[in-house]
Amino acid sequence: MNNIPDELVMEVMKFCKIKNFINLSLLNKHYLKLCQDYLRVKKNIFELENREKTYKNCLYKLKKYKIGRKPTEQEELWDINREHKRYGFTEYIIRIVKVEPFSRNANKLKITYWVISNMGSTGKCLCVYPDWTAVHKLKEENFIPFY
Repeated sequence: MNNIPDELVMEVMKFCKIKNFINLSLLNKHYLKLCQDYLRVKKNIFELENREKTYKNCLYKLKKYKIGRKPTEQEELWDINREHKRYGFTEYIIRIVKVEPFSRNANKLKITYWVISNMGSTGKCLCVYPDWTAVHKLKEENFIPFY
C-alpha cells in the first residue's frame, strides 16, 4: 500500500467519509501525516477561495462544559491542551448533522452531531457515536474545513 503516490491518496481523501478518514489516519505515521496535510490544504483552499464555512462543509471544534459548572475567567484563558478535563470542560471534534432552534430556550440552537475525536467502544470495536447539545451560536473560528 506504500507504493501508492501521495498525490493520489490526497485525491482519494476528498471522497472519504469521516469514518474512513479516521481509519486511514490510524494506519501508520505516514498516513497520519497525509491526513494532517489534507486538512492543512483544505484550510488554505477555503482561505484562497473565500468560501463560507458552514456546518455542512466543515467539522466543528466543540468545547463542552461539565454539567452544573461554568468556567471562570481564568479557566477560559488556560491552554486547552493541558489537563483540561479536571477544569470542567472537554474539547471534541464533531460532525454536525442537524441545527435547529432549541425548544426550551429561544436564544439557543440545538445541534445534533457525531463525536469523532473521542470514539466510544462497543465490545472490542471503536466507533463514533451521536450526541446533542444546546449552544448560543456556532463560532466561525471553531470550524475545521473538511468537505
